Amino acid sequence: MQSILLYALVPFATFIFGGFIANIRQPSNTWHSIIQHFAAGVVFAVVAVDMLPEISKSHQALEVSIGFSIGVILMLFIRAYAEKAEEKQHDAKQAGIPVAILGAVAVDVIVDGFLIGVSFAANEQAGQFLTIALGLEMFSLGLALSTSLSQSTIQRINSMLIITALASTVVASAVASHFIIHFIPANSIPLLLAFGLAALLYLVTEELLHEAHQLPDNAYITATFFLGFLIFLILSMLH
Repeated sequence: MQSILLYALVPFATFIFGGFIANIRQPSNTWHSIIQHFAAGVVFAVVAVDMLPEISKSHQALEVSIGFSIGVILMLFIRAYAEKAEEKQHDAKQAGIPVAILGAVAVDVIVDGFLIGVSFAANEQAGQFLTIALGLEMFSLGLALSTSLSQSTIQRINSMLIITALASTVVASAVASHFIIHFIPANSIPLLLAFGLAALLYLVTEELLHEAHQLPDNAYITATFFLGFLIFLILSMLH
């Protein structure tokens, strides 16, 4: 228990640190795009390296289909709600809270905590590595989320409070899942992972990359997506 709590503090700290850096000095549009591309590459690597292999080897097509479908429906529901909220903000001529990316990041943070808890339950060494690797993802997401919040009417102190609350969620999710995993049926794990898979894919394609492509873009900026993916991939190979 003490071990998982200690390691879960790694992504907690890196998420807040990333948000703090972007909060101190708001990045230019070019750096904003670079941050979004890099974060998308890291999150996509988490999907490809850590989630897909576990889901595929379960051979539980029905459970995976159910979990994935629920994840897609939830993210589309968040998007529909966000679009209505943003439309009202537009009519009022103000830049409000970016509901869509906040919802997507919140689900991602919960999923990451779940992955940490599951990994520690299976193999403590694997859990330690995954937690450190997810620290990189959390740092990138902290930068990306803080940058997005800076485009809204949210004050900097409130932005950091939101980021701190989300960072705390990854610790709570990791600890909770570590205990819950012993009381739920084994065939429900692929369902939960498939749910997380859908959420992370949505975060990459519909939020991070979508927002990045609204800003200045070129081949060098696009390359940072692949750099983020490669760094996480190499870290996983060192395990």
